Amino acid sequence: MINTRNRPPFTASQWQELEHQALIFKYMVAGVPVPPDLVLPLRRSFDSISASLLHQPT
Repeated sequence: MINTRNRPPFTASQWQELEHQALIFKYMVAGVPVPPDLVLPLRRSFDSISASLLHQPT
């Protein structure tokens, strides 16, 4: 059995991504436009993930 008591719930990169998404959410809740520089990294990340999924052999 894996000891999860001392392990943080998120990795450092997961925590950074969560903070990034929370910042975008705050803009949306405030009803103001989300700055493009906040959205573009998500778009690039999504594009790279979807591209890798499309090129996987079945």
